Amino acid sequence: VTNVFTLVSTIIVMLTFEWRLTVLSVIVLPLFLLPAKRVARVLRDIRRQAMEYNSEMSSHISETLSINGSLLVKIMKEHQPIFTPWIQFRVRANSYSLSKSLKGR
Repeated sequence: VTNVFTLVSTIIVMLTFEWRLTVLSVIVLPLFLLPAKRVARVLRDIRRQAMEYNSEMSSHISETLSINGSLLVKIMKEHQPIFTPWIQFRVRANSYSLSKSLKGR
């Protein structure tokens, strides 16, 4: 309700100042909104994928670097393979962050 009131009052004020510019603005505005919606959809997908990878990384860290996980690793003597998935998670998260930055321009 507040957004509708703001929109209507803004258009009324714009009409009182210059009606031709207001009509032009109302006609041109959808041309900017359509690409903005598309970019927002792409960025939302990238952000969702990055959140999923961060969740995977967080669960991996909590499983392997907790006290019980550390003891299990110590028993199994597999120190190196633990950090390999973490590095892969970080690389994927960084690539999603970079793609979000580049597509958001």
